[in-house]
Amino acid sequence: MFAPFADRGLAMPSSDFFRGILGFYKIKHYHLPRNSVLKISIFVHLCEEFLEICPHFNLFRHLFHTKPQPDEHNPTLVGGDGVQLCKRVLYLEYTTPSSLSGLHGQWFYTRNHKPSLPGWDNSQPQRREWWLQKLTHEESRDIPQLMKRIRP
Repeated sequence: MFAPFADRGLAMPSSDFFRGILGFYKIKHYHLPRNSVLKISIFVHLCEEFLEICPHFNLFRHLFHTKPQPDEHNPTLVGGDGVQLCKRVLYLEYTTPSSLSGLHGQWFYTRNHKPSLPGWDNSQPQRREWWLQKLTHEESRDIPQLMKRIRP
């Protein structure tokens, strides 16, 4: 595991919500850049501590999308699928570190406790059609109320 992931809230065993994100987007934890792990951690904290709900996957999809990095045709193996705020969405204001220098030298081994994260397989993240699909009417039913609580 990269130390900056642990610094930004990724812990073992991983949460159902985090594994759900990986499963939905068909990505591995190492496909996420460290700032994406931070964004997910902030979102989880917002849900649990301020909204007083379990992390809400459809709210996450309303606020964020993933984007292959540096581009869709050649995403990098490590950090090649970044979580980004959707355009025209009001959310919390915060900054993320801009420098990624030294990341690859900051790693350590840890047990992959049950429930486990998916193993390493040397596959790059592949963009899927459903990554950019809008929520259905049913999926977005709770979103207006939750957004009013985030940005009144």
